[in-house]
Amino acid sequence: MEGRTRPGTAFGLVPEERRRLEAAASRRIQDPDVTYLSARLEGAELRLRQARRRRLIRWLQQPSVLYRDGLTIVMAADTDGTLLHLESTAQVLTRLQRHNIGPGTRLTLEETGIHAVSAAVELGRSMFTRGREHTLCLFRDWSCFCMPVKDGYGETAGYLALTVPKHVSLSYLYPLTGGLVREAERELAGRRHVLTSIERQLAAFRLTGREMEIAKYWLLDYDYKQIGQALGISPNTVRVMIASIHGKLGVASKASMILKVLEIV
Repeated sequence: MEGRTRPGTAFGLVPEERRRLEAAASRRIQDPDVTYLSARLEGAELRLRQARRRRLIRWLQQPSVLYRDGLTIVMAADTDGTLLHLESTAQVLTRLQRHNIGPGTRLTLEETGIHAVSAAVELGRSMFTRGREHTLCLFRDWSCFCMPVKDGYGETAGYLALTVPKHVSLSYLYPLTGGLVREAERELAGRRHVLTSIERQLAAFRLTGREMEIAKYWLLDYDYKQIGQALGISPNTVRVMIASIHGKLGVASKASMILKVLEIV
């Protein structure tokens, strides 16, 4: 029986939850045999979301033996289940692209039915799904464990999920996912410390609220375009405001601004 190898029954769906999620999914999903997922964000909206989760994605891109076994897929999703980043072997990623699964794919309950990511988003907790528990046949050869990732303020910053073929031993899936999430949360908590420190240091220069926002991103090495995407303003506006910030600090470049701010510590 598939459920016996589940890494902890606390992470599965109880009958009442399953009935509720199945009812919600059935209102939108008419064909569980679909093999091409059409719901996908692209362009500026996707880039904006990725910019907001830039630190999490960068951390996920670090070299790891996880992605070299030819089996494991590591995913980062936004708070609504939109896929932001995938790590696996080139062969696996190519296979997923044939099903239109990649950054921007909406792994929501309404679009892709029940699986670990959509259930975790809906229920706000860690979730494990396997085989025929998935609504779409496309996912039924896989097992997936998904956990929320908290930022330095205790808010959900997104979700990390590990997916393996359903025949693979699952004994490592929960501790491995949990370890990845803890490392990611340390990274995000570290960013909170950095941002708090930067805010304290910049306060001496009497920047406006918007200038303070831009200055923090600038010191964290975002470029004009990335700052604009994160704050919903044009790169040219960012350029003009950075010139103003440099003027208030009495510097001419990002490098000299960093040195100037560090002098205050």
